[in-house]
Amino acid sequence: MPGRHGDRSEAVARADAARQDPGIGDLGVVLVERLSVDVHDIPEDQDQEIAGIKLQSLDAGLDVLTPDQIAYQDDYAAGT
Repeated sequence: MPGRHGDRSEAVARADAARQDPGIGDLGVVLVERLSVDVHDIPEDQDQEIAGIKLQSLDAGLDVLTPDQIAYQDDYAAGT
């Protein structure tokens, strides 16, 4: 009985999905084709680079907290 993707293998289906994601790039497609479905540990700098590429592809970014926001965040007396 064919799976969700018909007769195509899971790897082919994942590679097709990766190609449709503008943030993944050619290297990502190669990795998707070669890696098993699992959680893989990668170096912190590589993780940050990939996250940055993904955010850029979404035209998004991270906010930088102001000093007042940092002080509030670290002040446990403020409550919720």
